[in-house]
Amino acid sequence: MNIAAPNIENAGPFTRACGWHKLLPNKIVEMTKKIKKLGQDDPQRIIHSLKVGLALTLVSLFYYIQPLYDRFGENSIWAVITVILVFEFSVGATLGKGLNRMLATLSAGPLVSVSGYQVDKVLHMAHQRVTTIIMGSFIAIVTCICIRPVWIGEELQNPIANNIEKLGNFLQGIYFMPHI
Repeated sequence: MNIAAPNIENAGPFTRACGWHKLLPNKIVEMTKKIKKLGQDDPQRIIHSLKVGLALTLVSLFYYIQPLYDRFGENSIWAVITVILVFEFSVGATLGKGLNRMLATLSAGPLVSVSGYQVDKVLHMAHQRVTTIIMGSFIAIVTCICIRPVWIGEELQNPIANNIEKLGNFLQGIYFMPHI
């Protein structure tokens, strides 16, 4: 009688659930190596992810600080959503998206308040939402500007200058070629 070791693919759910802890250290080491390689290849992406995490942490304080939660209540989620939607890699894109979101919210506020049945409650809710969206945009913009800002102009100028120089060298080579 030949008894083979159980195959994980053919095993039941309990056996598979018990075997995951054996694979976990390998997955952690593999993921750590990938993160290290990503950090070496493009450190700005790691910095950007840390900036987004910081902005989301600051905005999440609306839930954890009781006076802020009492003031804004469940509308605090709009600040979190705003940071997620507004935060971009470059300062200019974050500024543009933040201003667009604030202006869109301010212009949409009267449509919502007009359609409401109980005007007092709708105005209070609209005020809370507008305030949390403005605060979320402000936190995203300040975080993007104050912590290792990426101005897209610098990122674009260097490749453009290199390409123009290559084009100039190419054209100069054609101009000074002897004509046959």
